[in-house]
Amino acid sequence: MHLNLRDFPRSGILDVLRVRLWCPRSVSPHLQAPATAPERPGEKVGLAFSPIAGRAPQEAAEIDARTGVAYGPSTMLPIPAAASPPEFELKYLLPGPAAAAALGALRTLCRPDRRYPCNDVLTIYYDTPELDCLRDKLASHLYKAKLRLRWYEGAGAGADGGSFLELKFRLGPRRRKLRLETPLEAGWLRTAALDDRRLERLPARLRSLELIPPAGLRPVLTVRYRRRRFVEPCTGSRVSLDSEIRTASVNRRLLRTPPRWPLRQTVLEVKNRSGELPPNLRPLLRLGARRSSFSKYLGCFERAVASHVLAA
Repeated sequence: MHLNLRDFPRSGILDVLRVRLWCPRSVSPHLQAPATAPERPGEKVGLAFSPIAGRAPQEAAEIDARTGVAYGPSTMLPIPAAASPPEFELKYLLPGPAAAAALGALRTLCRPDRRYPCNDVLTIYYDTPELDCLRDKLASHLYKAKLRLRWYEGAGAGADGGSFLELKFRLGPRRRKLRLETPLEAGWLRTAALDDRRLERLPARLRSLELIPPAGLRPVLTVRYRRRRFVEPCTGSRVSLDSEIRTASVNRRLLRTPPRWPLRQTVLEVKNRSGELPPNLRPLLRLGARRSSFSKYLGCFERAVASHVLAA
């Protein structure tokens, strides 16, 4: 797929993008179940969040219509038993001026993560030619899945300079994640073009889990941000503050150049089993933190598209 961005008007660019992504599409799930999927999803690969996981497209559509719940196309993927246990992921957006105050509050209310208190996170997001992941996000589907390649840089980066292919499943605020180590080193990834064949071949590694990625799944863009990690001592909740969120690189077959400016948002994430904001962290709400389903992938994609058009 190639976006004909020159045809977009300079005003209302993001509205036009959203309309295009909302257009009807053929069934091409972001990640598909194998043709030999068991009759009862989860029988071989572990419990799946969605009742349509592993179903044929027509059967999945019938379940969707009968229940009245919006299951994203990506939920046709059964969740492997090796995925992490379910947990809640709560996201809060902080206004720009409050980011420094929030960091100061976290240093007072929480203890730094012992292993990796701070580093830069780099993530390559994969999507289908129809941009199914972006469509699912814009449609606010309850169930979603996405594929990304992640590595770390900076002091205490961890993982010994390696990288991980991550499969992330979401059911509303709940999530599960599966990680596969890859042979690609952070040093090579730092300058690699996103249309490099080695990156395009990575989704095939899912076949080791009896999962079949759709044809055409490819890198779209790389997101980079600074992550500071904490642990809330009373509940054990893992807390992270993500700032300086920017597009580090783009697939030149889709977009021209990455935008020069970072996103304005700072994101606070809280991960735990309760789904509640720990009482100790409630003072952050007085700083303007508001609950959000913010997507770094979508935010950076919109900024890249807007920058492309405005620079034309």
